[in-house]
Amino acid sequence: MKKIILIVFGVFAQMCYSQKTDGICYDSDFFGVPVKEVEYIRHKNGIVKDRYVRFTEVKNTSPKELIKSMISAKNNKWVSYNYGKEMKWSQDQLDRLNGSEKYIELLCEINIVINNVSYSIIKVNSFDGNKKPQFLSLVLKKIENRWVVNSDKILSDLNFLIMFTSVDDIDAIFNNTKTNNEKLNGIIKNSWNKKTLDLSKILSELGSMMLNQEYKSLPTENNNTNSKEGNKKISVIYNYPLSNQKFCYYFSNEISNYKEEELNSILNFIKSKQVENLSIVPIHKFSYLRNNKKIDFFKYKIKNAVNGEVFKTEQFVVNNNNVSLLEGKNSIVDNVFEIIRNLKSEAIIQFSNGENKSGFPEINKLKPLVKDANGVINIEKLAKVLKENKGALSKYLDD
Repeated sequence: MKKIILIVFGVFAQMCYSQKTDGICYDSDFFGVPVKEVEYIRHKNGIVKDRYVRFTEVKNTSPKELIKSMISAKNNKWVSYNYGKEMKWSQDQLDRLNGSEKYIELLCEINIVINNVSYSIIKVNSFDGNKKPQFLSLVLKKIENRWVVNSDKILSDLNFLIMFTSVDDIDAIFNNTKTNNEKLNGIIKNSWNKKTLDLSKILSELGSMMLNQEYKSLPTENNNTNSKEGNKKISVIYNYPLSNQKFCYYFSNEISNYKEEELNSILNFIKSKQVENLSIVPIHKFSYLRNNKKIDFFKYKIKNAVNGEVFKTEQFVVNNNNVSLLEGKNSIVDNVFEIIRNLKSEAIIQFSNGENKSGFPEINKLKPLVKDANGVINIEKLAKVLKENKGALSKYLDD
């Protein structure tokens, strides 16, 4: 499915001591971390009917144990344990969930690791007595040694694929075999290169088929097919976007009277650490959410009579406009830092653009090396490309 990048324009200004500054911000999904492998599991004997009798029996050390616990829950303490956070369900909801004729059939499962966190997307049939089964998909998350139901919006594109693609066609996608849909067969064939599946291309092109009504999901899922039970690890091409991304770039405007609180807080923090009173000129700022903390990368230049203009890039944690220096860095932070530090604002915009502009031939040539079929930039590859192509990209880099 094509990533739809929502661009929100906001014009604001900040009194930067002696300089007034305007800016434009983008809410986007253009930076992502690479996922290099997934595990695909096809269930054929995945009936879950047994119940836990007591809450003290529950461990949820596997996705199947969690699903068993979900249909066993008798109170909100139990439900909260399954979700990993406080839940308040009515007695009617609890009764519907663990009715005596209710049971689950596991159909297929995709296990994936993002930022060192394990997730599982499971497609199931939900049975309730003699009623027709309803299929649904669940996104589960492993916290330490316990699986919980994930309530974040993470992996929504992959969850959409699992939810609305028939289990036999999911089998074909992950095993590189044929389906009854010739167009889908072509997409599957073109998405495999030797033993690597371009999962981004599958999501993009199958999503387009669904939007154009060229693919329709089945009203029910039949697990009595010729597909075989088994599990396999598959090498994939897939960039998962960082959460809640925002990119802002700034420019001078002496008649501006607007303010942006976060920028103001960061500038005040930097100013409080200065030994001498130097003029600060904002260039651009990128932020994303990590472990429910907003991480900001802020590039600016300072001016003084001795050294002239000096570029600086710093990393902060911003919480309700309270600013502190970022601690506990990792490879994601390091790669984003190199991108924000090295590239000019316009170059970042052009790398993220879906369409090529004629005035940026060097960037246009390199974009296919760093972006997947959904237009998400692999930050590892972009940081490496910048390091290896400093000469070709010199006019897009800041000293």
